[in-house]
Amino acid sequence: MVGDLRNRADMLLQAGDFANAIPLLRELIAASPADASLQRQLAGALDATGAIEDAIATYRRALALDPSDARTHDELGRLLGRRGDMAAAAEHLRAAAKLNPSLASARAALGDLLCREGRHAEGVAELEAALAHDPGNWPAALRLGTALTSLGAERQHEAMDCFRRVIALSPGNAVAHLQLGLAFWRRRDAAPAIALAERAARLDPKLAAAHGALGSMLRAAGRVPEAVASLRAALALNPDDPAACFHLGMCLSAAEGKAQREGVDYLRRAISLVPRNLEAHRQLAWVLAEADCHEEAGAAYRAALEIFPDDAVLRLGAAMATLPIVAEDAAVAERCRAEYAASLAKLEEFFAARRARGITPAQAREDADAVGTTQPFFLAYQGRDDTELQARYGRIVTGIMAAAYPQFAKAPSMPPPALGEPIRIGIVSGHLRGHSVLKIPVWGWASLIDRRRFRLLAYHTTGHPDGETARVRRSFERFVQGPLTVEQWCETIRADAPHVVIFPEIGMDPMTTRLAGLLLAPVQASSWGHPETSGFPTIDYFLSSELMEPPEADAYYTEKLVRLPNLGVAYVPPPIADSTVTREALGLRPDDIVFWCCQHLPKYLPEFDSVFPRIAREVANARFVFIASPRGEEVTARFQRRLARAFAAQGLDGARHVGMLGRLLTADFVGVARVSDVFLDSIGWSGCNSALECLDANLPIVTWPGPFMRGRHCAAILRMMGVTDTIAASVDEYIALAVRLARDAAWRAALRTRMAENRARLYADAAPVRALEAFIEKVVRM
Repeated sequence: MVGDLRNRADMLLQAGDFANAIPLLRELIAASPADASLQRQLAGALDATGAIEDAIATYRRALALDPSDARTHDELGRLLGRRGDMAAAAEHLRAAAKLNPSLASARAALGDLLCREGRHAEGVAELEAALAHDPGNWPAALRLGTALTSLGAERQHEAMDCFRRVIALSPGNAVAHLQLGLAFWRRRDAAPAIALAERAARLDPKLAAAHGALGSMLRAAGRVPEAVASLRAALALNPDDPAACFHLGMCLSAAEGKAQREGVDYLRRAISLVPRNLEAHRQLAWVLAEADCHEEAGAAYRAALEIFPDDAVLRLGAAMATLPIVAEDAAVAERCRAEYAASLAKLEEFFAARRARGITPAQAREDADAVGTTQPFFLAYQGRDDTELQARYGRIVTGIMAAAYPQFAKAPSMPPPALGEPIRIGIVSGHLRGHSVLKIPVWGWASLIDRRRFRLLAYHTTGHPDGETARVRRSFERFVQGPLTVEQWCETIRADAPHVVIFPEIGMDPMTTRLAGLLLAPVQASSWGHPETSGFPTIDYFLSSELMEPPEADAYYTEKLVRLPNLGVAYVPPPIADSTVTREALGLRPDDIVFWCCQHLPKYLPEFDSVFPRIAREVANARFVFIASPRGEEVTARFQRRLARAFAAQGLDGARHVGMLGRLLTADFVGVARVSDVFLDSIGWSGCNSALECLDANLPIVTWPGPFMRGRHCAAILRMMGVTDTIAASVDEYIALAVRLARDAAWRAALRTRMAENRARLYADAAPVRALEAFIEKVVRM
């Protein structure tokens, strides 16, 4: 009778029918209360049906009957571990291993428990013992692999062997494929890592970790659309995965429009899940600032600094975020400028106090890495004298860089070149590609400089070469393509020993800004790729244009101003492809007078918004065609709101007169100029590259030169051509000239003819290059 009952119970247990086995086991125990094995079987069945507490109590009764039963200690230990009672679990698992050292399940469970407590070396030893007794135990091999990854790079090859072993034992094991892929990723071997993560996601489409890891890898590899798809799959399975939220937020926030707003939401979600995610805080605040969400960006920076008060990236970003891209009105612009000045003063105090307290070399390098991540780029757009503010910013940057790289904070000792020895000129820029910095200052210098007397060395700091990079690199005796670290750049440039280093711009490329804060050559100069004083005490000279600088301009630079003749550059016009742009395609009527307003929207200052409706009052068919900002919808929308208010104040409907185009290729940019009537220059910061390119269309230019070099580009271009009729001396004259051009088609045609005849005067002008050569000879040999 008892034997039959036991057989039935065993059959039910083997079939997994634990619910029906339990009553039989209880009946057997009632008949044989001292049988420890029956108690263990009942405990296992209770565990399987979820009766955890009853199972634990039953295991304890079994051990009271037979304390030396290793299997009971093993099963109870594993159950207690699942419940979270780690101390009791470890006690029983150790007892099991001591009673039966070959009991692989106990050794493996003990190893897992030790690893969960952070005792990875002990855990590895137990897992290795388990596998020695049970080589086919793939769960133990998998756990051993993950444990070995925690012991540092020197054990990674063993971890990878474990994952391969699991795959051999269990070919469809998605987790093992994923872990092997992650191991390859840690070794910076992206191709097999991505392939294995893809395989894991295919093997188990519901494994959220596989989709999440694959998404993060694809994002790092620059395969953003695929990354987005994988990360969305991960979050569909596990909406609270903070890593997937973070990586998806990083992907989408770098996009535009709706996708960017969604990315911001995911970054906020990632922060809510893991408040100490520094990168998420940095990206959220930066994206909001880049999109000109001024108040939100400020709030994001303040929230981040509450958690990370010493983070240099956040400190610099918070200060720069006080500068609007497009201000709502002149009062807001003035208030923001005052906020920036106050923030800059606090920033200088922060870094000075930080160094005074003492920082480690590693902390100093972290501060240096923060330099350039955000910059006061939009300060120059405000149309004010920025010398004092830039000088303070320059002190901050050079102080940070000197603390991090003291060996490069003193000018290298170098004798003047020997008689007959060529002078070495280093050009450091992140824009030696299809960019205005290459097209305007650099290309002409490289084309016309005397190679018998000068040797040109180029240092392209970014990792983004293009077709123009390939073309220009042939003009240099040495061309070093980035990216490199600050230290690598400094060592490379110092080893080449240039007598003078020229930074064509300071204020746009992060690495260029870092390097400009150090001393790489006996003489260092900047130029007007970003037409604003750098404020850096490490920069000796500012190479500018005689025609663009007003008489009092020396006061606007911390550097010594060098006025090179004419435009200061040897502009070589790029070839421009044909365009199929038509008025009809742009939504313009045949009889419209089209004013091409093609500047970056921040160049249009709110105090001059009334210019457009004042022209429209006199020219009923005036159409002002602008280009939407690439920095987000809010920038364009704010500018449009300003214009709508300005037109309404004049009793006009702005929608009838204002058009907004999307991003244009160069050919189409010039194509719009060809179907326009007037190039209406921005007031405060004049067009330069845009004006030079639109000369291909011989489009008459109306300009009012401002008090600073950056507001005088078009005036200099027109003076160089000898076509000065449309250079205004006041805002009223500017409006009057625009109105006259709109009404007088014959005058427009005459100006077009003169521009076509004279524009060649601007091209490949050797005078500024000869003057640059003379200047360099003087300062290097003095």
